[in-house]
Amino acid sequence: MKASIYDFTLDELSQLLKPSFRAKQLYLWLYAKYKTSFKDMQNNFSK
Repeated sequence: MKASIYDFTLDELSQLLKPSFRAKQLYLWLYAKYKTSFKDMQNNFSK
């Protein structure tokens, strides 16, 4: 069975993802912005 991204703690993701700050970014998308699809996890910066 595949593991769910929600099964990992922030510390565990920090060990898996490089650079490790990506783990915090992912957590923010999942738990603060409530995005469930990677295609929805985009930063739209104004120039």
